[in-house]
Amino acid sequence: MPHADIAGVEATPRTRLRWWTELPLILLVYACYSAGRLLARGDVSTAVDHGLAILDIEKALYLNAEHPLNRLFTSEPWIGVPADFWYASLHYLITPVLLVWLFRSRTVHYRAARTWLMTSTFIGLIGFTL
Repeated sequence: MPHADIAGVEATPRTRLRWWTELPLILLVYACYSAGRLLARGDVSTAVDHGLAILDIEKALYLNAEHPLNRLFTSEPWIGVPADFWYASLHYLITPVLLVWLFRSRTVHYRAARTWLMTSTFIGLIGFTL
């Protein structure tokens, strides 16, 4: 029997998530991410040239909104060094903690967050690799 219509909102069937089905999916994304990074290893000067070309495109399209922040963080090491550390490190802590919290308490939101995170990771990995 289909789920009842509750307060005008159609209920959707929910299958219970299991950590042992989610973990291999997360490991697959991490393995692809690691493989892509290995494939993209190359000359640092080429990477810098590509980065400068992207900056030129951003400037031409007026998409360089982060430029004042970059200038601030590079001119003031007391702000830039901790910000750089936090940016480079905290996603290793925050992302898993948030995903576990969503998994345990907000299943519907977890599924959406997981799907968007994996999709954006793959899109970013494609861009990074190319």
